[in-house]
Amino acid sequence: MTSNDNRADVARGVIVLRCLADFLAARRGLPDVIGVQVTWSHADRVWGVLAQLAVDAGLSDVERWALALDDAVITSQEVDGPRGPYTSHEAAGTVHGHPVTVWTHVRHKEAR
Repeated sequence: MTSNDNRADVARGVIVLRCLADFLAARRGLPDVIGVQVTWSHADRVWGVLAQLAVDAGLSDVERWALALDDAVITSQEVDGPRGPYTSHEAAGTVHGHPVTVWTHVRHKEAR
């Protein structure tokens, strides 16, 4: 890729996915991931990974992931979504220098 080229190098995106697969294989005790999305940031010119945790995951699962990632930061945000309020939890860090964000949504129980 030249410095004036805005195209993403898809082959490097595959390498990022392979890094995540190797990371998961070496840490089988981490909470389950049910979805993975490899993303390209034009601004940062870097490949990254978004990983969604299982539907029943909570903050403690995100915290376990944060301990496994390098340089991880946990954030939580209250959201009033179309299906009701929930809390979004994320752990953002790196795996072999590649950005990885692991997330889950915890629905609020209905007020009775």
